Amino acid sequence: MRLLHLADRMVADGGTVAMVLPLAVLQGQSWQKARDLWRKDYGNIVVISIAGAKAHDKAFSADTGLGEALVIAKKSPDADNKGRGMFVNLNRRPRTPMEGEEMANQIRRLIQPDDVRELEEGPYGGSRIYVGEEIVDDILDCPLPEGGQWPAAGIADLSLAQAAYQLSQGNLWLPGQPEDTACPLPIALLGMIARMGFLHRDINGAGGRGAFDIISPGIPTATFHALWGHDAPQERTMAIQPDSEAIVRRGKEKRAHEIWDTRSRTHHNADFRFNSQSLAVAYTERPSLGGRPWPNLILNQPNRERVYTLWGNSTLGAFLYWWHSSKQDGGRGIMPRLQAISMPVLNVDALSSAQVGKANVIFDEMKHRQMLPFNEADRDEVRQELDQHLLVDVLEVPDSVIPYLDELREKLCAEPSIHGGKKSTASAGPPQSHMQFHA
Repeated sequence: MRLLHLADRMVADGGTVAMVLPLAVLQGQSWQKARDLWRKDYGNIVVISIAGAKAHDKAFSADTGLGEALVIAKKSPDADNKGRGMFVNLNRRPRTPMEGEEMANQIRRLIQPDDVRELEEGPYGGSRIYVGEEIVDDILDCPLPEGGQWPAAGIADLSLAQAAYQLSQGNLWLPGQPEDTACPLPIALLGMIARMGFLHRDINGAGGRGAFDIISPGIPTATFHALWGHDAPQERTMAIQPDSEAIVRRGKEKRAHEIWDTRSRTHHNADFRFNSQSLAVAYTERPSLGGRPWPNLILNQPNRERVYTLWGNSTLGAFLYWWHSSKQDGGRGIMPRLQAISMPVLNVDALSSAQVGKANVIFDEMKHRQMLPFNEADRDEVRQELDQHLLVDVLEVPDSVIPYLDELREKLCAEPSIHGGKKSTASAGPPQSHMQFHA
């Protein structure tokens, strides 16, 4: 941030800045001030990123293993095109300086006539850029939301960005689907239907901050249960067992009970490894505290925890997680607590009692069914069955939409930021529970 402020002070009105920065600058919560500065005081914004599978494939620099973005912007507080930006997603780094120059020339030619597809147009993809006969990148004109993320960077298939935007606005319109068959869905920001539990450092932090010690593994008869770490083979089913026991520290009894009162069955995955993990939302068989990887998600209406778990692990729920998460590392989406509350999700508060009842029956039937890692959603029969039941039986979406959902899964599984260059070989055998008990 200091470097950004220094550049802003040094450039005069009408001048241009060009900076290679970590990819997290576009989506990370800690970079929000940088995005607000660009949106407020700059125009002609062009963001160039690389849709690579591995972190080093996403980098422009030779000596970094982190995904990066090249941000170019003209300092012009009164620019007509403020609030929008051009997102250019390269398939790969330029091989030579000459090729890089030709890519830059093609980008300039395309954006000059203002002939670039927009994020809001629908799931038709971006405008393509060629070097010779090779498609080297796509470009998309996107709004830059005030106080929000810029999530269109680093995506190979920009029809996914357009479909995610539509879904976040409550409109189910998938690639290949005619606009007149698009379906409304009740979508809200997560912070409108739930709140996050305590930060892990408030639970077991050192220096007198925490009220508990966390012991792993826990025992079935523990008084205070916790879901504290990631163990992908144990997290293949929507309903899982707590993996740890929380021990109250002496002198912290009152604080411990305040924290314990925020326990829940639903837990948000703050660090979703798309190419090894199956769950965006975990449901613990007993109410539990959550650690850094699995913070508590406390719904306004706790009787809707199961329907929210269905949504979070459906293709559409995981799709919006991917769209909203920071994707600096290949095959991984990062979404800490503060970032999570602005994620668009199914508005479970808007569902009828009958819909919730149907969802509860579906959850009870499917909660112990094994799902594959999300990068294998296109061949995951359990996730596909979940999608069918949730969309058609609960949300009353027409059956005719399902083939387009099949295509969405294929596109997602081909996305470098999801597969990360890896094809998982997760075991289909039943996992062993951490703690053998049921509520």
